[in-house]
Amino acid sequence: MRQMRARSWAIVAAIATVAILVVAPLGAIDASATTLSFTQIGGFSIGSQLETNKNLKSGVEFFAPTTYVVSDPTSPNFGAQTYGEIGWGCGNGTSSNPQGGCALSGVVAPKSPVSGSGPPSDFPLAFRSALDLDTFSGQVVVGGDWVSISSLQHYNRTIGQTADTLTRIDIDTLLSFDSIPPTGADSDPGFVRLGFNETLNAGPCIATTGAPPCADIFSFEVAALDPVIITIDGVQYQVEFRLIFPPTTFDELSGNTVANGAFPCIGTGNVCTAEFNISEAIIQMRIIALAVPAPASLLLLGLALSGLGVAGWLRRA
Repeated sequence: MRQMRARSWAIVAAIATVAILVVAPLGAIDASATTLSFTQIGGFSIGSQLETNKNLKSGVEFFAPTTYVVSDPTSPNFGAQTYGEIGWGCGNGTSSNPQGGCALSGVVAPKSPVSGSGPPSDFPLAFRSALDLDTFSGQVVVGGDWVSISSLQHYNRTIGQTADTLTRIDIDTLLSFDSIPPTGADSDPGFVRLGFNETLNAGPCIATTGAPPCADIFSFEVAALDPVIITIDGVQYQVEFRLIFPPTTFDELSGNTVANGAFPCIGTGNVCTAEFNISEAIIQMRIIALAVPAPASLLLLGLALSGLGVAGWLRRA
């Protein structure tokens, strides 16, 4: 009887070992043949703007409403409408309307601060700074290259020193995924809080940001680029993000391609934008599939667990 129990224990242990070896690899898997569709929507959340207070009507105006009303209950801007553009500032001393034509605070602008026009003829294009956020849709290959999901441009125009300037703005987005053809979906609500330092052109400039006219500085929470996990058709994927600065960017006013005035500065999470230049930062993502136990592996795992139970019973018998 003791010999039979020993033989039974050896068989059960062997089954358990094989099952565990089959199930064990649960890290990233090769899913390079899988392609997912993605769509990102969203923009600047109205009501989230902060600006300096110099007692002038030169706050932050919003333009180009998007299709996204913030649906993330954890966002401080839950329920807010988002916009693709914002503008701020007043004319400077050389404007045909010095210190005039100021942006209004927290209202929807009648014309684009990026490419619009209005009296006087050189305002707001020459004397109002602007941010333009574009979001993209497309396809991404799991385990493949980085793809762009959004672009942030700063039209850095010289504004009056006595004008209010932007100090903070929130960006809320929704990034959605689906399989091809569509059989399952998941989404990730995004939130980025941008800080902004509109420096005095005459300086002194902050170290590592260049010489006068001083570059302006954006800062954002590094956590905004942390990886996220999504699930589609029972498969988990890790989405990773990065920020890049292309050598050139597109001027929506002139229709020309120009040098990009953006560059990383000071430290992680800070971006400098050269004065009277157009600066662009692009957010990209890539996707890695995370392994899940296949049905056959789950069956073997069940055998392993039951085998260990039988082994325990045999030991007690």
